[in-house]
Amino acid sequence: MIHAMLLAAGLGTRLRPVTDSLPKPAVPFLNVPLLNWSVELLRDGEIAKWTINTHHLHDTLLPLIQRTGQAIKNEFAISHEQNQPLGSGGGVRTAFERGHFRGAQTILIANADEVILPIRKNLIARFLESHRQSGAIVTLLTMDHPDAGTKFGAVWTDANGAVHGFGRDGTLFSRAPYPKHYVGVIAIDASVLEKMPTGESNLLYDTLQNEIRSGASVRVFNEPLVWFETGNVADYLSATREILHLLSPTQANSPLSHARAQALRVLGAWHPGEVGFWEHEAGARALYSKLQDGSLPFTELMSVLAKEKAFAVYGDNTLAKAPLINAVSLPDSVVSKKTENTISL
Repeated sequence: MIHAMLLAAGLGTRLRPVTDSLPKPAVPFLNVPLLNWSVELLRDGEIAKWTINTHHLHDTLLPLIQRTGQAIKNEFAISHEQNQPLGSGGGVRTAFERGHFRGAQTILIANADEVILPIRKNLIARFLESHRQSGAIVTLLTMDHPDAGTKFGAVWTDANGAVHGFGRDGTLFSRAPYPKHYVGVIAIDASVLEKMPTGESNLLYDTLQNEIRSGASVRVFNEPLVWFETGNVADYLSATREILHLLSPTQANSPLSHARAQALRVLGAWHPGEVGFWEHEAGARALYSKLQDGSLPFTELMSVLAKEKAFAVYGDNTLAKAPLINAVSLPDSVVSKKTENTISL
């Protein structure tokens, strides 16, 4: 039985001031909360039970969790960390102590604020099958990335995919010269949970590194992925620009067609309607959806965008109330005319 846990207790400090009033899993990415991008990624793993931990702005996040559970017809058990966030390790250990994983053999853990689009079909099912067949106690989902081991701490592996350690300094792991980028999804055997330290901890450094030193098998499942960094405002804007390009009708037959289809599936499931594109100079796009009461009138919106040389991602009651989240500015972009390219979801 597969039990999934989504990690949603972080403070989201790098995305302030947005996260001063909105927990990061609730921040919309193309008007779909980041939480829902994570849920949609995991759903092909045939998850029997779901758990999510919370801390920062718990009361604000709770309605989204409840709506999401109703939509997938599978209630989320909530592990609330009241006093402080306990980290990736402490959050999982606390949920285990509270009995959330009872009966599970494998726990699939993922961040609740990631945007990951598979390039190949059946990613999570293949990932879990690889974990079962390998005999490893833990398998991490990784990808090749030029910044692994420099901008990002890497998972250092040997030629067979065995993990020797974590961090930026590869000289510590001389027999593992291959740095892989960990995207925040991990399959872990239930037997590991009772070995995890209590209190705040990091799953990789405080648990898995010790297990590796003891001779346990920890492996990677390395896969080509479209992965977006959304942790700070600059990366959030860059990710928005990249995914809008991917969603353009001109990319329908690109090598990333499955990733594109996954993104459209998420938009269709969590924000149904039409996705339309307005052409801009410098290759920018505007993604639109139905305007509701409380949003800027359409003519005013377009006037603002033209004046500010920006483009927008907007939807229900969002632009006027939360411009940083749903209005995404790019340099040297101006509004021009609407095209005929419209995708129905």
